[in-house]
Amino acid sequence: MENKIQIFQLSNYNRPEIKEVSGKKWVLNGDKNQFYYDIIDAYNGSPTNSAIIDSYSQFIYGKGLTSKDKVSKASNWAYVMSTLSKSDLRKVCKDFEMFGEASLELKYIDNKLQKIYHIAKQCIAPEIANEDGEISGYYFSYDFRNVNKYKPTRFDAFGYGEPTKGERSEIFIISDYQVGQFYYKNPSYISGLPYSMMESEIANYCINHIQNGLSFGHVINMNTGVQLSEEEIMQNTAQIKNHLTGSGNAGKFFLNWNDNKDSEITITPLEVSDAHQQYQFLSSESRQQIMTSHKLTSGLIVGVGASSGFSSNADELEVAFQELMINVIRPKQEIILDNLMEIYASQNVSIDLSFISLRASDIVSQD
Repeated sequence: MENKIQIFQLSNYNRPEIKEVSGKKWVLNGDKNQFYYDIIDAYNGSPTNSAIIDSYSQFIYGKGLTSKDKVSKASNWAYVMSTLSKSDLRKVCKDFEMFGEASLELKYIDNKLQKIYHIAKQCIAPEIANEDGEISGYYFSYDFRNVNKYKPTRFDAFGYGEPTKGERSEIFIISDYQVGQFYYKNPSYISGLPYSMMESEIANYCINHIQNGLSFGHVINMNTGVQLSEEEIMQNTAQIKNHLTGSGNAGKFFLNWNDNKDSEITITPLEVSDAHQQYQFLSSESRQQIMTSHKLTSGLIVGVGASSGFSSNADELEVAFQELMINVIRPKQEIILDNLMEIYASQNVSIDLSFISLRASDIVSQD
């Protein structure tokens, strides 16, 4: 018996790859800044990843800026409050947690810093380093995937702008040193990105699986197929493919054209044994690895875990939150604060800044 079998399946997931690609006068974070959009997709598609990033950025911001010098140096404190808004600072904390760095536009009038604005990190690309190995400028584009429509505009890097009368801007990047990274920094949870994508794909597959009648796929036997012409086989195959493939159909199907006297078409569903156990394992594994990559001490802090080993959730939250603040949140707060104080020091404004950190009791009450 002669058979003609065709197999159709959905595309596989490929782990995002970080690249430093030179293009014109700027350097992009992957092809057309794609790595930033991979990070954004991992945030939007993974409930665990987005819950942790949202919570961590809030923990970093806490209850906003404060200073032990706000009474003794009232004028300096007033200057800080007038140049940096709470809204922009919240965005800085979010970008720093999400991308591992954050971008600021420093607006000067007659060489006096007037305002500090947040700029979305994916919209900023560094200029190719000069002969001294320094980045002296940055380019802004609303979307580096379409530079013909959104033409990049150059700005001086912080400290490289020439003093002039009137308005000018500099770009400042808040970041920390990372071994082997120059133009761009990686998010601290980079090892968890594949698992964030896995969690997103599991959700999509399960939805499609339910919509597809809880079937893994089908074998379709076209029992008069070989008697048809090659052109007729291709036409029928295209029609079946249009009906049975696409984003709303999970799994794959086998189309088998064979030589048989019977004219009926038989469709045999393919079932996955213990599918629920496989989904549960993959879901649990991806969640655990995402939490590990974020150094999350307890899922209860961000609402994605269950209590274990403590007399109450409040006890677990308090202990876990204190450890998280010491080992994860405060180091990130210090990086942001050190960078902000560097900016103000350039304006001869000396002030010791700090965040008003949340306490475990705040998290317990919210939970």
